[in-house]
Amino acid sequence: DLRAVAVMSEAAFKTLEQQNARFALRHPDIHVALTRVDPKDADALLDSRLDDGRAADLALVPNEWVKTLAVAGVLLPADAAFVGEALSDQFDALAAPLKWNGYIWGVPRSMDPYVLVWNRNVLGALHREDGSALARPLRAEEWPALPKLLQDAGLGASWLTLDASDPYAVLSWFGAAAGERADALLSDQGKAWNGQALDAILAMPPEERVGIQKREADSRFWTAFAAGGTLAAVVRYSEAAAAIAGLPKTAADALQIDRAGWEQPYVWASGESFALSARTRHEEAAKTWMAQMASSANQLQNYADSGLLPVFPSLYTAGAGIAPNLANASLQSFPNQAPSATGPEVPNRLRRLAGLWEQWLDGRIGLDEWKLLWPASFAEFKSDD
Repeated sequence: DLRAVAVMSEAAFKTLEQQNARFALRHPDIHVALTRVDPKDADALLDSRLDDGRAADLALVPNEWVKTLAVAGVLLPADAAFVGEALSDQFDALAAPLKWNGYIWGVPRSMDPYVLVWNRNVLGALHREDGSALARPLRAEEWPALPKLLQDAGLGASWLTLDASDPYAVLSWFGAAAGERADALLSDQGKAWNGQALDAILAMPPEERVGIQKREADSRFWTAFAAGGTLAAVVRYSEAAAAIAGLPKTAADALQIDRAGWEQPYVWASGESFALSARTRHEEAAKTWMAQMASSANQLQNYADSGLLPVFPSLYTAGAGIAPNLANASLQSFPNQAPSATGPEVPNRLRRLAGLWEQWLDGRIGLDEWKLLWPASFAEFKSDD
């Protein structure tokens, strides 16, 4: 018997349970018990290095965790779990964070990149100072001007909604607003952004930050969003597509998914991968299970059930009807470029970013404090590595 712990939503976990049940029928000699960990409560699992007291043989975790766990010595290499052409049939955005010391330490299952969603009606009511219509994609200097533009138009809408506790969402918006790759802030202390675009955003006075809703998007949010309660939202692609599809046509027509950021070299992929615990006593059985769980058929089921995008490039050219078709993506854009930040310190840097964002959003810090605290955190991580 094996045990697998999975960091994922309830809906996605139900799909994994179905896939595991089918696996059991084909492999009656291998039994895998599944345990779900809510992503909101997952930090403790990372901090314990997967030791939750129940000795998991396998784990399904965010890609950013894999190198951290590998460097800590709690994983076994996963190279042998790739079947056939699977090892070469990977996007660089997903595969690169899994590589360390000459080995691959995780088997990708899915990805769910972030997008901006716009309310067309609210955006259409906004005009620049010269009278021209405001249009997407917004220039970096136009984001800080949104509170005044909404006020001038007599609109009480929030200008942005994102989950403030989700550092991936924060990074995705920073990248979109600054017109830069979303991972740059995590490497080289964010110097790649040269400060200018991000400075204009972080210099916003506290009273204008109130226009940012720091909430998770739920069904009530999407109804209010379509009715004009928010100008823009940062969410995962699967959530946006499912929510808009579930709205009445008039409401759905008011919202537009914006994937312009995917033309950057990198956006946050929100990939998840299977990893093999060094504590397992059933290595071969565990590798067999990982390979089957990440099969093409299961990736297509993940897409059908939850909108999670497949990780094999070949599936986008196989006539499976996957949208968007990432087979047409430029070699210089997402998901064909590796992230610039792939070190074992990335999960802690993401936590630090979420903490600073919360402080900034609440008005406890401003641009000057951010400029001191964020670079200082790099020195802290370096001393801990």
